[in-house]
Parts: sequence; C-alpha cells; structure tokens
Amino acid sequence: MFGPNPRTMCFNGQQPGEALQVRDSRGSFVLSGKNTGNLDISDLPSGIYHMQISHGTTVERATFLKR
Repeated sequence: MFGPNPRTMCFNGQQPGEALQVRDSRGSFVLSGKNTGNLDISDLPSGIYHMQISHGTTVERATFLKR
C-alpha cells in the first residue's frame, strides 16, 4: 500500500531495505536506493512516475502522480 503526501511517499506494509527505483514518464531513473518506509519526492517536478520495489524474487510496481 502506498500513500501519497505532499512532500513524501509513505510505504505501508513494505519491508525496509528493499530495492526501490522510480522512473519518470520517459523511463529515465530519477530516484533509486533502499526502501526506508518514506520517500522524499519534494524535489521531483510535477508529473507521472513509475515506482518499482523489489524484494527477493517479487517485484511490485505502482504509478503515482506528483502535483
């Protein structure tokens, strides 16, 4: 479950330390690292983003809109 906030994305039910990647609508990487439970998206421009969280052999994907 992902919950948007004006300046951060909160990840509920996700395990910290999982690999996290965020791409913009053109497919370019804009953020990557390890999941800490919160993701600061305040520096991203408005737009549509695609997020991927990998844990073990499972990959979860979500799309979000930053206003």
